[in-house]
Amino acid sequence: MLTGLVRRGGRYSIRRVIPLDLQGHYGRREITKALGTADPARARTLLVVEWARQDREFAETRAAIEADKFPAKTPSVDVQQISPTVIGPAKIDRQAGRSSTKAAGRPSPQRPSAAVKAPKQRDSLSSVVDRWAAENKPEDRTVRRTRNIVERFEVACGPLPVQEIARQQVVQFKDALVSEGQTAANINVMIPMLGTVLNYAANKLDLIATNPAANIRVADNRRKREIRRAFTEAELETIFSSPVYADRLRPAAGGGEAAYWLPLLGLYTGARLTELGQLHPSDIVEEGYSLSDGKQKRAWVIRIVEDEARGQSVKNEGSERRIPIHADLVTLGFLPFVKSAQAAKQARLFPAITPNAQGELMGNWSKWFGRYRRKIGLRGTETVFHSFRHTFKHYARLAAIPNDVHNELTGHETGDVADNYGGLSYPLAPLVDAIERYRIPGFKLPAPFVALHKSKNR
Repeated sequence: MLTGLVRRGGRYSIRRVIPLDLQGHYGRREITKALGTADPARARTLLVVEWARQDREFAETRAAIEADKFPAKTPSVDVQQISPTVIGPAKIDRQAGRSSTKAAGRPSPQRPSAAVKAPKQRDSLSSVVDRWAAENKPEDRTVRRTRNIVERFEVACGPLPVQEIARQQVVQFKDALVSEGQTAANINVMIPMLGTVLNYAANKLDLIATNPAANIRVADNRRKREIRRAFTEAELETIFSSPVYADRLRPAAGGGEAAYWLPLLGLYTGARLTELGQLHPSDIVEEGYSLSDGKQKRAWVIRIVEDEARGQSVKNEGSERRIPIHADLVTLGFLPFVKSAQAAKQARLFPAITPNAQGELMGNWSKWFGRYRRKIGLRGTETVFHSFRHTFKHYARLAAIPNDVHNELTGHETGDVADNYGGLSYPLAPLVDAIERYRIPGFKLPAPFVALHKSKNR
């Protein structure tokens, strides 16, 4: 592990000793700052960026001490609640600086008697987020997501007051996300979310003239053959008439029963592979809900949640959600399978799946599915397990399911303000209605699930 990179509770932080000559001014020996990720590769990238930013901060602090330019502390600010990497030199005890000057026998600098101009207003991005959240009252997950993006912006560009953020800094942030390996789709969600805060600062608070993040996007320049697509009807027939389904094969490398259920769950939920592989038996529950006429109904749902204690994570804040279980999955025996796992008190719904050497839960399984897909004759590079997600979106549109509903079912964030009102609190009735309408024309269900203990490493 790189020097300064620490891992706590599955997530990474930077921990760095403050230079000896500055420790008295910061009032501590070390700086610890969360990097906001559990991914080791991304953490290493963020570490380098944040380390360089801290180097600049230390240099600026030394220069400011020499020039004795620190403003007096404002009593109303509780500096103990502010990260030292955010406030930087503002925490320096100016009085201590004066004492050291006198001790050296040098006279204190004379202050001008003329009236001093009031300093320019300087509002931190985090304070704008606080005001935005208080006024608009988005869900907690949306606030957490927005704060995370603001933190990442400050790692890339420094803790600038909102009045000093220009289009140049937003472009710099975009370039930093690109260098981290973020996809165009992810960046085109994060930049608009940052833009929501900046837009609020411009239009509601009059802190800035315009939103500097407006219309900043990343083009998706992948070649067509590199872009994943949905499975065709013929490809679906090939998969679901293959040995796993026709001969009840349960490959050990395919996680035993996971080889049967994960492709079906992908097809009928549109969920991401990791979301399905990390499911706990207790994530499948029966919930009550109300119809528009007040009638009460019940439905079985899959809950996609983040739970660090159980090793569950989601791609973004909008990924937490409920997905009603399709009638075809019930027909195939999914609920008895779940109840058996619950009775056995399994830690995961698919306990035979083993992480790879990098700790990625679905790394090995994904490679197995790629080998299996090629073995049964699907050799194109444009179809992978994620193609089930594209397939679900395709048939959801074919069933005339509204965009906001199938985006909610798949946990897809668009950057629209409506994304703030989804998640686990999204009304269940329209989700149930959508799943009842979801059909795959011409698709023939495989044989119902039968629990087997037949394993072959294929």
